[in-house]
Amino acid sequence: MSEEELEAADRLVEALSVDALEGEEFRDHFREAVEAVVEAKREHHALPEAPLPQQPAPPLDLMATLNASVEQATASRGEPAGAKPRKKAAEKKPMTRRPDST
Repeated sequence: MSEEELEAADRLVEALSVDALEGEEFRDHFREAVEAVVEAKREHHALPEAPLPQQPAPPLDLMATLNASVEQATASRGEPAGAKPRKKAAEKKPMTRRPDST
């Protein structure tokens, strides 16, 4: 990968990062349920009903997201979609002989 592509990946990760998690999906439901059970036991009430488990969300395909970001970055530079950066050929080193170990 080129340095620009790595930097684009870093910028994408930084843009998607959040310091504070807010909203309904980030509530601590387990803690709330435990607190409700403790409170019911403390007050000698019947225990609350346990909610049915929810289906988990499908996992995100991070590689697809990163690849889409890279394609967007290459398109913004005017390169054709799917173009891969050319790698420099490795420098050939002359062969050296090992000293005989006899």
